[in-house]
Amino acid sequence: MPEPAPQATVSATFRERLHPGPAWVVGAVCVGFVLGIVLWLISIAASLIVGAVAAVVLAVLLWTSSPVVAVGPGPDGAPWLWAGRARIPVALLADPRALDAAALRAELGPGSDARTYACLRPWLRSAVVVRVVDPDDPTPGWLVGTRRPADLEAALRAAGAAVTATPADEARERGTAATPEG
Repeated sequence: MPEPAPQATVSATFRERLHPGPAWVVGAVCVGFVLGIVLWLISIAASLIVGAVAAVVLAVLLWTSSPVVAVGPGPDGAPWLWAGRARIPVALLADPRALDAAALRAELGPGSDARTYACLRPWLRSAVVVRVVDPDDPTPGWLVGTRRPADLEAALRAAGAAVTATPADEARERGTAATPEG
């Protein structure tokens, strides 16, 4: 992957940890207590201890394993996009677009490209999709879950993600693109 030229300053920043909602944490705690109930007939004390420990461990694992989505200065000083452990220079990205729940479902639907990098969590209902314009990268784009898609899109645009939509791209997004006859 070619490295973009460093920029003097990076003014656009965005950072969000994709923590689960309260319902997911409560669900993890409940699963822990169900594991404790399994031991109820053997020993009430063991049941309570195992249930409490499992509930805490599951809740902490769920909370701490949440990925971070960020736009900010990278190792070379140029703006980069981080999504979990993956990262890419913003200069290699184009056409960031915020997606609501319906658009996210459509993006993940039957016509999606399996090579697209996705950093999603089941508790998120919105995302940003962005094209990768690096000819050496086999990944055609990134699909990044976020609770603040408009802010992430704005940060990517401010950091220098290219906007290269063609009339054919716009027609495809509207669902009015011409299809070849078979």
